Amino acid sequence: MDFVRVVTTSDKPVRALVDNRKATVWAYSAVFGSKKVRYNELFGIGIVDPVSKDDVLLGNVDRLKRQFSDYVTYDDTNLFKELLDS
Repeated sequence: MDFVRVVTTSDKPVRALVDNRKATVWAYSAVFGSKKVRYNELFGIGIVDPVSKDDVLLGNVDRLKRQFSDYVTYDDTNLFKELLDS
């Protein structure tokens, strides 16, 4: 996560290429948002578009929740209700 440290201390937007580490690409998309990070399967690289410290979602709970909803659909139903009723 050295890249996150660079971004948070830089006065200018920073971009990055990530080698074939899909977990790192996923982590950066969680930190900066899915619209700022993408994975190119053909070349096996992650691309982080220019990001600045204002793009960091960590520490901003509301922005982080909105970002999380891009990946996960919330389910209000009681998961255990069917099990308990049977």
